[in-house]
Amino acid sequence: MQIPYIDLTLQLDVTNAYEAYQRHRNGMGSFFAFLLWHWMHCLQAQWEFRLRYYHQQWYVLDNPPAMVSVAIGGKQRFSEMLLENVSQLSYEGFAQLYSEKLAQIRAGNYERAEYNTFCLACIFGNLPNLRFTALSVHYRQEKIQGQPWFYFGQRYWQDGKLLIPLCFKIHHANTDPLVLDQAISQFQVRFI
Repeated sequence: MQIPYIDLTLQLDVTNAYEAYQRHRNGMGSFFAFLLWHWMHCLQAQWEFRLRYYHQQWYVLDNPPAMVSVAIGGKQRFSEMLLENVSQLSYEGFAQLYSEKLAQIRAGNYERAEYNTFCLACIFGNLPNLRFTALSVHYRQEKIQGQPWFYFGQRYWQDGKLLIPLCFKIHHANTDPLVLDQAISQFQVRFI
């Protein structure tokens, strides 16, 4: 059986995004949270990233949630942070929500996400200590869901540019590298 997922890792230029973050953050949120908020706005603008196959039917979600893997250590190692209505929040509101939820999870107050919620979300991860050149994220092969996956790596300076590894896992049933390229262009335009 053909595997319909596309894994693509690139070194994303985030120089302009980082400059905007430094100018406008007012001490709020991490750079990862800033990137996540902007990516959710880009994904909201393209219906292909909001398309999900659920219970043998296709849906276009108006406002999918973001699901972020959070390292917690111990036997479980990771938990999930559910962030709803991201595209409707200001960055300040989002940064506050993100920081509060992260603090709760790190204090041991967390629940695993429900499977149905996971199937509808856009999945994000942050691996700030790994400067990877390729990453293939695990998935459940038996079901098409169509949600996009994004994993950020360790940012680094090269030739005067701030780069960050970014892994994408997309399902070919609802999107492709051309649509992904359009989303990347839209992300870059946000900081010009």
